[in-house]
Amino acid sequence: MRNHPFQFPAIPSMKKSVFALTLAVCGLLSTGLLSAQTTPDIGKTPTTLSKQPTPSVTRHVPVKSHAVGPARVSLALKWNEAQRSFIITLDNPSDVPLNVMGVQTSNGVYVADFPRSIPAQGKSDFRLLYFNGVGGGTGEVDLLRVLTDRGERVVQIDHDRDPSAQLDKTTLQWSQGATVAAKTVTLVVTPGTSLPLAVRAMGTGNQATLEPIGKNRYRISITPGATDKIMQFPVIITFDQAAPGETAVIACEVVPAGR
Repeated sequence: MRNHPFQFPAIPSMKKSVFALTLAVCGLLSTGLLSAQTTPDIGKTPTTLSKQPTPSVTRHVPVKSHAVGPARVSLALKWNEAQRSFIITLDNPSDVPLNVMGVQTSNGVYVADFPRSIPAQGKSDFRLLYFNGVGGGTGEVDLLRVLTDRGERVVQIDHDRDPSAQLDKTTLQWSQGATVAAKTVTLVVTPGTSLPLAVRAMGTGNQATLEPIGKNRYRISITPGATDKIMQFPVIITFDQAAPGETAVIACEVVPAGR
């Protein structure tokens, strides 16, 4: 579904579990959101996904070239937006057609349809679907890689999501053997978005509390149960509404003294 049909080199920082990816697609198919179809024969006939009509409009996303690095597009996602169908148009300024040999995406972006070629002095549309769910989509950047018979085109897809809730820090550390004491994290929420309901420290004896301190801010106080041994534990934040861009976990650990 996401490798069509040429075998690309792996994207090391964006590998996804085949099992998790299968779950994501099966979930979409079971809801009727997507239906399987085949594209025109390009060596082998790959299976892609076709977006079914929904109330949302498929948007063209302008591609911006950069002197250094890949071309980039911005999705400008809303704070609670978990799905977006969009089109990236690639041009071909050369005098010969570019034959598309394969397409690959990363994380939460899936290929809905792609052309067999990009005409000389012309343009072609690549129809894509962003989906935040099982198998990916929780990062801030994705990639579209298009292999043609005259080289590879890479487009960086920036989520640029509106903020909803932000932590001033996402990790806390205590030194082994230090006095057991609370440390705090400040959570700031954007008005009109999701609100924190509770916090929970995992592990025996670890504690966490949530306290509003005004101006859309909350203080999260965290205390480990002990510091006599090295350990790690997460603190989980529960919100009243799902927001794909939120960081809902604070990573806590007791580390060796002097680290």
